[in-house]
Amino acid sequence: MRKIESDKNQWIKRMHALEKRKYRLAFEQFVAEGRRFVEEALNSGAAVHAILIVDGNEDKYADLLKTYDGPVLLVPEPILNEALATVNPQDIAAIVSFPDWSETPWPEMQTVVVVDGVQDPGNLGTIIRTTMASGADAVFCLKGTVDFTNRKVLRATMGTIFSLPVYMIEDVEEVIHVLRKYGFTFVVADADGTPYDEAELPDKIALILGNEGNGPEQIEEYDQVISIPLERGVESLNVAVAGGILMYHIRSLRHRKEG
Repeated sequence: MRKIESDKNQWIKRMHALEKRKYRLAFEQFVAEGRRFVEEALNSGAAVHAILIVDGNEDKYADLLKTYDGPVLLVPEPILNEALATVNPQDIAAIVSFPDWSETPWPEMQTVVVVDGVQDPGNLGTIIRTTMASGADAVFCLKGTVDFTNRKVLRATMGTIFSLPVYMIEDVEEVIHVLRKYGFTFVVADADGTPYDEAELPDKIALILGNEGNGPEQIEEYDQVISIPLERGVESLNVAVAGGILMYHIRSLRHRKEG
C-alpha cells in the first residue's frame, strides 16, 4: 500500500479523465466504485489497474485485498471524493479495463437485447441487470444510446457488467446483418402490436428496446411487433420496466419448451 497526498497523482488524474467518454474509450477503462463493484471486478478476472481507498479505511477491505497484487493507494477522503464526483461517494474505487467479450460465440446465443436510443443511464443500467437476471445472453447498445461505461449506468448494473456481454455498436447495419445471419428474429414492443402473451415467438429473439419517448431510432424494420396491455389511464411503461416484463416472458416460454 502507498499513501498519496496530492491530486496530481497519476491515478487520481486518470480517474478525473475517465469522467469523459472520449478518455474511457481511449484507455478502454472505467471506474468501479464501492465494495460490491470492486469485488465483482476482482472475482471476474477483469484487469484491475489500481485500487484507491480512503486513508484509514483500509482495514475493512483486508479480505478483499488478499486476492489483489496490484497498486493499492490510500487517499485523503476529500481527494477521492472529488475524483469520484458523485453525490454520495464510496470509500473504495478501482480503475478497471473494459471486459473483453470478443471471444463470445454469438451463434450460440438465444435471446439478445438490442438497445436503440435509450438515453437515461438508470434505465440502461437496469436493462443490463435485468438481462442478466432473466437469463438472456447479451446486450447490444446501438449508436445514440447512452454510453454503458457512464458511471450512473455502471452503478445501476450492480456489477453485472462483468458477467454479461455488453457491446457498444457503431456500425448498426453490420450488427443487424450478423444477427440475422445467425437466425435472430427482430421483435419490438409497440402499442399496436399483438399482446405479448398471445404472440407466437420464435426460438432466437433480438428484443429491441427503443428511446424512452420516440421508440427505436436506428432499426426501422422488425419481424414481429408485440404489445404490453395497459389498463385505461396508463399510456406507456418505463422502457426498463417494459423490457423486464418481456424478458421474463421470453424466459418463461423457453423454460416451458425445455420442459
